[in-house]
Amino acid sequence: MKIVFALLALGLLACSDDNPDNRLPVTILDDDMAQSDQGEADMNDMVNTPDQFVENCVEDGCVPGLICNENTGQCVNCETNVECGENGFCNPEKLCECDAEYHACDGVCVNSFSPETCGGSCEACPVPENGTATCDGVTCGIACEAPLVAVNGECVGCETNAECTSPSASFCDAGNCAPCNNSADCSHIASAPICAEGTCVECTESADCGGNVCAGGVCTNIAAGSVNPCQACTASEACTEGHACVAMEFDGATRTESFCLPIKGADECPSPWVFEVQKLSVEGATVTACGPNEAVTTCEAVLDAGESCINADECGAQGLTDGRCEPTTFENTLRCTYDCTSSNQCREIGDFEFDEIGCISGDYCGGI
Repeated sequence: MKIVFALLALGLLACSDDNPDNRLPVTILDDDMAQSDQGEADMNDMVNTPDQFVENCVEDGCVPGLICNENTGQCVNCETNVECGENGFCNPEKLCECDAEYHACDGVCVNSFSPETCGGSCEACPVPENGTATCDGVTCGIACEAPLVAVNGECVGCETNAECTSPSASFCDAGNCAPCNNSADCSHIASAPICAEGTCVECTESADCGGNVCAGGVCTNIAAGSVNPCQACTASEACTEGHACVAMEFDGATRTESFCLPIKGADECPSPWVFEVQKLSVEGATVTACGPNEAVTTCEAVLDAGESCINADECGAQGLTDGRCEPTTFENTLRCTYDCTSSNQCREIGDFEFDEIGCISGDYCGGI
């Protein structure tokens, strides 16, 4: 059924001496006025009821709401598109209609795609909290502020787990994203399919990484058990068997890197890792480990021992005074070494063992 409506008053005067054409003011009828329970017939009756019929409107005039067609002498709804207002047109039956995608509200043509007048309605769509109203030309909808989603006309955190993409909140719990309860709550996050203490991670052990180290829930390219004593590490399973990845110090200050140290067993700590220390592993466990004298040297300095050098800057950790460049008893050339207080703190170099050469004068390993 075409949406047909009568026109708003356009300033055409009623039949009088000031209106020689006998045109009457035009009243626009909106859909509610034009259509009753009896449908379109009632609307047409309102436009063309018998008491509006005149033999010659040029002479007799028209009732309010219609205008006179001087060519036919009949009262009509409109003559041109102008009388139908913006977004309206005068159809061949001389009745005003709204353009496509528009409908009549309060006597004017309004946009059927506007949330203010959606579909065929003259009332605005409801606006949700944390969102905006939308219209597809037929029904109202909503658009939510990210990362919220639309569920039953409301903006909520989620409808299913699929909307919960954060590893720390992957489970949809009553419309809100929450920490995971099990790995099923992480199945939609391809890069972190395992639930560990409420967070989705890539791995929890080397078995999840094809034998490589799992560090901080992320697979590395380091083979498990491949990191030797006093080498830098990110996880204990990277260290050789019987070792732990622990935080270390130098001269009383905590260092940023962690290192593999032997875990002390029933026997005494082996040379050159003769200092028994309580350490915290990167996994958070307290371990009794064996290490170098952290008051005066570092793992880097111990591992550099025996390397050729020109000055001490080439020995040990960069930026620390943990290494020395000194002549040794086994070779009259400068080599990297480190401070010691006893020979069992010195490590072997090739065919030479520092503990055989000794901590000379309680000064440095391999000294003359």
